[in-house]
Amino acid sequence: MKVNRLRTGVIFILIGLVLLLNTTDVLDIDVWESILKLWPLLLIAIGIEKIFTSTERYKQLAYLSPIIIAGTVAYAIFAAPNGNIWADYDHERSRGPYRWSVTAVDDLEDVRMNFDFGGGRLAVRGGAEPGKALDGQFYYQNREPELTYDSREGNMVINLRRDGSSGPRFMMGGRERERWIVKITESIPVDLDVDAGAAQVRLDLEDVICRRLDLSSGAADIDIVIGDRSPEVDCRIDCGAASVDMEVPAGAGVRLDRSTALSRLSTGDLALEETNGYLESPDFETRPVRVVISLDAGLSSLRLHQTRTRGIDGSI
Repeated sequence: MKVNRLRTGVIFILIGLVLLLNTTDVLDIDVWESILKLWPLLLIAIGIEKIFTSTERYKQLAYLSPIIIAGTVAYAIFAAPNGNIWADYDHERSRGPYRWSVTAVDDLEDVRMNFDFGGGRLAVRGGAEPGKALDGQFYYQNREPELTYDSREGNMVINLRRDGSSGPRFMMGGRERERWIVKITESIPVDLDVDAGAAQVRLDLEDVICRRLDLSSGAADIDIVIGDRSPEVDCRIDCGAASVDMEVPAGAGVRLDRSTALSRLSTGDLALEETNGYLESPDFETRPVRVVISLDAGLSSLRLHQTRTRGIDGSI
């Protein structure tokens, strides 16, 4: 067998194997980041092949090429920069839940919450205990999520980040094992920034004084319920290949920036009209609640409609 054919076959087999492990949730999609960081080794492997196939005496050394390629992928999976993927895995502890809460300081005027989730299932809703800015329970796979917060002059910033590791995550049993159920304050105005990656997301903000929602994700399934406790809600959505379902309060005004193309758009019972490049409700400026939606990336679909029931309960 010619070495170049063997090398090509090994590459296709490895790509197929990693993709299979992705689709069956054995390996997180993040493993590709570690593989791509090692791409110069592919050039080294091909260089070795070219050198030794042209010399009859050392021709067998050309078979180092597919070995190097296979070893590179194995290293990316099992011995990435954060160490062996088995090292931090504790099967019993991964079942959770791990519980956290953040106490609201006195005279707190507003809170900014940044959630960097990455993948799995995320539920955010109101209902934090009195005196708490946030409380929740977290089912995680490797390390506990990272929680940091800072408060000064009436403002608080809370950062929640999924386990902090940048290498591949071994997903024993599937992504449903990565779950956050987060309750946030209903008494203090909130600006919410969610980076969801490839996740299933439920944001029930009906009882939250939400002034701003920044949402970014990859191929995600996202449900959002907007409440009527803030007169204006600024929603910025940067979600490629995602499906977003958004409920707004009955009688609320909606303004949708149409500068970004949508594959599918449904406005349900909102009766939006085309106005200066926007789709918006009649008499938008006079509505008691106004929801402004800006799209920064193409979505697979966006469905807008009025809330007819209390909305999702955020349970997973």
